[in-house]
Amino acid sequence: MAVQDVTRTLYSAQVISATDTSSASVESGRFTEATIYIKVTAKAGTSPTIDFDVQTSHDNSEWHKDSDVTQISDPTVSTAYLAPAVKVTACMGKYIRLNPTVGGSSSPSMTVTAKVVLKG
Repeated sequence: MAVQDVTRTLYSAQVISATDTSSASVESGRFTEATIYIKVTAKAGTSPTIDFDVQTSHDNSEWHKDSDVTQISDPTVSTAYLAPAVKVTACMGKYIRLNPTVGGSSSPSMTVTAKVVLKG
């Protein structure tokens, strides 16, 4: 019997203004693929950017970079910016989360909603 796809929230309209504001972690152990969707609905500062590392863990405590998300640079958010979806299929640990690095000047931030769809 196949495992049903599951959607979990990593960030829910959260303002991210500092590096290492990690998302919630999601248990992904029984799944073989994760697709992450990111939506930016607001931004602040001058030329804000955000990079996300996709991190996995075997124990929800010790985290390792699995892959990364293409940098989001000063998005146009009048209709909500959607980042390209990211698929994770290799080296998935039992848990998965996002860890951001924020750039720009004049107090840069972005309001982010991120979801992960687990398959397999």
